[in-house]
Amino acid sequence: MRSVLRRLTAAVLVCTLLLGGSFAASAAQQTGYDHETPPMTAYGFVTADDGVQIEYGTYGDPDAPALLLLPCNGCDMHEYDRDLIPELVKTHYIITVSPRGTGNTAHGPVKLTFERDSADLICLLDTLGIEKTSVYGYSDGGNLALVFAVQHIDRVEHIAIQSANINTSGTKFWYQIKNDLRYLWLTIRYRISPSEELLVQKDILGKMVGQPRLHFRDLRKITVPVLHLFGQYDMFYRLHFRLISAYLPDVRDVMIMDGGHVANWEHLDTVILPALLEFFAV
Repeated sequence: MRSVLRRLTAAVLVCTLLLGGSFAASAAQQTGYDHETPPMTAYGFVTADDGVQIEYGTYGDPDAPALLLLPCNGCDMHEYDRDLIPELVKTHYIITVSPRGTGNTAHGPVKLTFERDSADLICLLDTLGIEKTSVYGYSDGGNLALVFAVQHIDRVEHIAIQSANINTSGTKFWYQIKNDLRYLWLTIRYRISPSEELLVQKDILGKMVGQPRLHFRDLRKITVPVLHLFGQYDMFYRLHFRLISAYLPDVRDVMIMDGGHVANWEHLDTVILPALLEFFAV
């Protein structure tokens, strides 16, 4: 049985390598925009309801309006250090967080899900004494922003999402096959030789396989203003983006022309930052 699993693992690995790698990418790595990150005003850990220590950092004036930045799949609290934070901190109290399995935040005893991350965000806001915050998230960070808003709309003021999906039906077929094959490969490897490293890799990727689990009708609960950014050639279907906007009661669409999922960041200076600064200035 073990030899069969090893052969299957090798076959899936070959397919995976042929199909391509992860879609997660730091914004700073994808753009020439590179400003000095201001010093953190606070750094530390908050204790989640199951005892896991969640890493966070803050920037700027605590009396300014709060803005929570949520990173993409597999990235941590430093994803936006040298691109978004230097500009947004001029008007907002910036809160960054490392989701479970990233940065210095442990995986914890449960499977990684957006619902688990959403509960962690409540612990973070409660610990910091923040009643309401605006939220920005890219890719899986945008997914988490939507899940969080659906569950806790009373804690949200404005939301900006970039290249987000509400379920995997919105992912273009070829991209989803890549995710599924890589997840299968990691699952087989983990069953053959369990390790914390493989568990983290598997569960982080698993957030793009069968997650998130929202329905379009859930979006009607998000009654606050939403800025919806997406690429012209993104990894999600255009119809999926259009339906997201159609079900949001108060939304402004911005399609990034010539932008892909990661290639959106080539338009940081010309599209993304101006749109975010205008939206969050309201």
